[in-house]
Amino acid sequence: MTLSTTASWPVPPAADAVLSNGLRILAVRLPTVPRVELRLTVDLDPVTPADSARAAVLAVTLLRGLPGLDRRDVMTALGRLGCDLVPLSHHGRLTLRGGVLADGLPPLLRLLARALTEATHPDHEVKAARTLLGGQLALARATPAATARALLLRRTRDDEPARQAVPDPRQIADVSADQVRRLHATRITPARGTLVLVGDLDPDATVRAAGRALADWSGACDPAPATTHTPTACDHPRPGATADTPSPSPLSTLSVHPPLRDGAAHLVLSAPVGAAAETPALHLACLLLGGFPGSRLHRRLRDRDALAYTVRASLDGEGDGARITVQADASASAALPLVDAIGDELALLAADPPGARETGAVRDHAIGGARIAWSAQSGLADALTALPAGHRRPAALADRLDALGRTDERTLAAVCRDLLHPSRFTGVLLAGLPAPATARHWRLDTT
Repeated sequence: MTLSTTASWPVPPAADAVLSNGLRILAVRLPTVPRVELRLTVDLDPVTPADSARAAVLAVTLLRGLPGLDRRDVMTALGRLGCDLVPLSHHGRLTLRGGVLADGLPPLLRLLARALTEATHPDHEVKAARTLLGGQLALARATPAATARALLLRRTRDDEPARQAVPDPRQIADVSADQVRRLHATRITPARGTLVLVGDLDPDATVRAAGRALADWSGACDPAPATTHTPTACDHPRPGATADTPSPSPLSTLSVHPPLRDGAAHLVLSAPVGAAAETPALHLACLLLGGFPGSRLHRRLRDRDALAYTVRASLDGEGDGARITVQADASASAALPLVDAIGDELALLAADPPGARETGAVRDHAIGGARIAWSAQSGLADALTALPAGHRRPAALADRLDALGRTDERTLAAVCRDLLHPSRFTGVLLAGLPAPATARHWRLDTT
C-alpha cells in the first residue's frame, strides 16, 4: 500500500468564513465521537519578554472572572457542558484549547464570547496567577533541559524573537492587573484571531452559529503584523533545492557549564533553519536524525553504543526564529563520547546521505504518523491550528502529505548537507569535564 498519496487521507468536509469583525472561523466535520474540539488562537505579537509575562498572566485569568460570575461559576458552567477549556500563552499567541460534547457547543460559544468581551481579570485572580506561574516557572527552570535552554538563549539572544522567550519569574511578579486588562483591550481582538472547530458538526451551520455568537466581539481591527510568507510543506522545493537556506555560522562553540546533579550530563545543540523549517525535506531530515526510534541518533547512541538515556531532535520556533534542536541526557562519564558521537552522526548525514530505502522508511513513518494523528478530532484540530494563517484548511494537510510523499533521497540529502552539518550548531553542555577536554566537532568553552 502506498502511503504517499492524497487519496490515503480523505479530505473531510469543511466550511470557513471571515466575519465582519475580522475573525476567521473554520469548521471541519469529523464525527468519530459526539464531541467538538475547539481551538481559538489570537496573535498577541509580544515585543519584549515582559509582554510575554503579561500574556501568560492573561491566559490564566481569562476565564476567572466575568460580570456576575467568578472562577467557580465559570468552571461549573463548563463542567455542565461536558467541556474542558484551557487558555495557554505560547510563542506569542493566546490559545484556548479544549473540547465539548457536541450538543454543548452553542452555549460554550456564548460563554466564550463573554470571556473575550467581558473578562474582568480581578486583582485577586491576577495575584493568584502570579503566584501560580512564578512557582511553575521556578520549578521548570530547575530542570537540566530548562537550564540548558536558558543558557543557550543567552548565546542566541540577538536572533531570538520575544515571542519565543520564556518569561522570567521576576517578570511575572511585576505584572499588574491594569497591565493585563490593557493587554486584553488592545490585543485580544477578532482581527487577530482564528477559531477552529473539528468534530461531530455540520460545517456550514456551525460557521453560521459561531458567527452569530461572536459577532459582538469587537476591538481595534488591527490584524497581526504581516510577516514574510513562510513556505509550508505545500511549497515543495525541486529536487536538490532547499527553501531560503540560511548561511552557516562561522562559529562552532559548545559552552560547558557545571551540571545540576553530580553524575549526570545534559546536552542541547541548536542550529537556525529559518523559513526552511516548514519544508517537507527538513521535517524528514529531523526525523531521520533523531525524531523516531529508527533514527540515526537512536540507533547509534542507544541501540549500539548505549551512550544516552534519552536523545531526540525536533524543530522548534517558527518563522525567522525556527531552529532544529538536539537534546540528550547521559551519565557524566559519557558526556564527551556523547558529544563526539552526535557530531559524527551530523557529519555523516552529508558524507553518507540517506538512500532510497532509508528515505522511504522515514517518509512512511511521517505520513503514517500524520494520518493516525489526524484521524482523531484533537489531532486534526491541532494540525490545522499549527498551519500558517493562509493555509488553515484540510486540503493544505492533504497537500502536506503529498509533498512529503514526493520528497526523494536527493532532496533529503541536500537538506542534510546544507542545514545539518556540525558547523551550523552551537550548544550548551551541563557536565563536569576533566581538564583539558576537547571535542572533535566543536570548540569547548568552559569560561
